[in-house]
Amino acid sequence: MLKTKEITICTTNQGKVAEFQEIFDNLMQANVDLASGLKTQDFSRDSFKNLSDKGIYDFEVDETEDTYLGNAALKATVGAKAVQGLALADDSGIEVFALNKAPGIYSGRYLRDPSKGINALLNEMQAHNDRRVRYVCALVLAEPSGKILFQTQQYWYGELAYEKHGEQGFGFDPVVYPCLDENVEIENCEQSRDTALGNDREGDNFITDYSIDKSRTVAELSSKEKNSYSHRFKAVQKLLKFLGEA
Repeated sequence: MLKTKEITICTTNQGKVAEFQEIFDNLMQANVDLASGLKTQDFSRDSFKNLSDKGIYDFEVDETEDTYLGNAALKATVGAKAVQGLALADDSGIEVFALNKAPGIYSGRYLRDPSKGINALLNEMQAHNDRRVRYVCALVLAEPSGKILFQTQQYWYGELAYEKHGEQGFGFDPVVYPCLDENVEIENCEQSRDTALGNDREGDNFITDYSIDKSRTVAELSSKEKNSYSHRFKAVQKLLKFLGEA
């Protein structure tokens, strides 16, 4: 059993914390068994805090690893030491099939680069007919000693649009048509599991057979819709299952 029921998300962005809390609410409403397990362990949406709640307003960690999980682990371990408690960190990005999974772990930097960004990606993709993409979210939970308690890497598949649509969301959301099929499985992908850590990570292969809703981009979905399908939703679902059993 975990010694504390409070988890600090390694961000000063209250919007990201609100997203975690909305996902938590969605899962608690939809999954009776999960809700029962979390209540038994005394976890609630208010268990999730951000760094500013701990008096930390400037948090920068050099992302020197070459994987999402590696970078998330760096942030989680530094954050856990800073708050002297459980810390949760994520690393996310988008991978384009036709571009050999670029921009991948460099997605954030790609968006911030004045010479790149969404428009540059759309221009680069004019030469490609295969417009499949996937969002990636890695979550890592660490304690102050540096021990990793849990990690998972989850995906949300989609297809790149030809132009921007929508004002909701952030990042690449205005140019991604989402897969809204809850039954997309990862059986075609290599998996590795470490049950001692609660690890659950899909391999490097892409799922190739999935349906796309081209009526709206991710930026045209409501926050509730996005937080019922997204890569972060799937990762938080794994986390909450772990917490309910810890």
